Amino acid sequence: MKAITSQPDAGKFRSIAVLIVVTILVGVFLKVTHQLTLKVEVVARDRVVADIEYSLAMLLFDLTIKGRIEDLKTFNNENPFVPLAIYRAIPVNYNGVVNKITEEAKKGGWYFEKDAKQAVYLWKDGARSNYVVEYWNARRGEKTVGALRLQEKS
Repeated sequence: MKAITSQPDAGKFRSIAVLIVVTILVGVFLKVTHQLTLKVEVVARDRVVADIEYSLAMLLFDLTIKGRIEDLKTFNNENPFVPLAIYRAIPVNYNGVVNKITEEAKKGGWYFEKDAKQAVYLWKDGARSNYVVEYWNARRGEKTVGALRLQEKS
């Protein structure tokens, strides 16, 4: 009885089978890598949002200690990266202040649109997330209750 390796074209069959298996493995690897890249981008964006919220809370704390709580209102609809620069660090992908995001500016990352008064995160796929700093007062008329919060706009 002949061994399977001695059959005609057995070498071609093995080569084609190995090529198919390697191609499938490369495809799976690329898909998993793409999914992980998207998750990393979401985590990085969420980290910056959390840092901005932290810096707004620290700003509230500082102004409360100094007795200048009314100054919080001046930060309404302003650039959230200003307090972030004071209390944390500006993210590497912050691209600065622009009047309006144009095609040349669309390289991804964070921007502050001066005309719309909003922070914008541009995703790598071209989508965008908009954020606004809002002064929020739980009880109208009381000077001591107020905060700045970062709101996502749709």
